[in-house]
Amino acid sequence: MLRRLTAVFLVAVGAVIFALSALADRPTRIPFEGLTFSIVVTDVCAFPINVDITVSGTETDYVDESGALTRIFVHEVEQDTYTANGRTGTHRRPGRVLCRALSVM
Repeated sequence: MLRRLTAVFLVAVGAVIFALSALADRPTRIPFEGLTFSIVVTDVCAFPINVDITVSGTETDYVDESGALTRIFVHEVEQDTYTANGRTGTHRRPGRVLCRALSVM
């Protein structure tokens, strides 16, 4: 009996979530490519390290039925290039960020 009640509850919750997502507008995807910036790290080693950072990816904005922004999902790939004392190294990594939109009163 408990399994049947749990199954009915989960189906009902899924139906509500599906219905609410159908009310909202489709997500807006915004690609970005080649965002670059540089920093100099001076507090890790006894010598400065130059870091050149390049970021590319996609931002997806979700809104509710009234058009208010509800969350932002960013999927990005970052490549860091480290240079110090005549040597260079690179590091590439994917990343994901989910932000809930906050309302300001």
